[in-house]
Amino acid sequence: MTYRLFGEVLFLQPNASNLTYAVDAVPTPPALAATLFEAHWFDHEINPSYHPAFIVGAEALFRDRGMHLILDYQRLSGTDSKHLAVENGVAMVGPLFDIGPDAEVYIQSKGKLVFHFDKVDFFLQKQFYNQQQWMLDFSIGATFARIKQYMRTEYYNGNREVGRVIKTPSLFTGGGLTSGLSFNFKL
Repeated sequence: MTYRLFGEVLFLQPNASNLTYAVDAVPTPPALAATLFEAHWFDHEINPSYHPAFIVGAEALFRDRGMHLILDYQRLSGTDSKHLAVENGVAMVGPLFDIGPDAEVYIQSKGKLVFHFDKVDFFLQKQFYNQQQWMLDFSIGATFARIKQYMRTEYYNGNREVGRVIKTPSLFTGGGLTSGLSFNFKL
């Protein structure tokens, strides 16, 4: 039996489809509202950067049985933020779902995004071969994952007397069985 410890350093960029932290809008005067068909608002998203991540694991090789037992753990954690300020009296900022009269007082916004990703894999791999002409690898295992995303957005007036904070947590935890088959043939 042979043992092996391994590790890798990665640089990964987390991403999602719900990273809009603010919308800035230029209000349309009521006299012009009937003639203008375009919205004068713009979405602002947090664009996550690359963050260090790692994979660590252990493997046991049973040569006489042609079997591998593998356990590994992967981790990514990152925080990103972005700030927006618009001219007072000309534009306003607010959340995507509430831009309008309720947001007229806000001219500054700050969004902070936190990502966490954890994954554990456990595999058993068995090799079958025939005089080095062909080799068949069969693997079965289990994977467990936890993905957490948290966004906090703040909206303020110019002197920070009036404010609003919105917290948006998201969590996925899951697991499942996995299997695979690999076949190699030597001509």
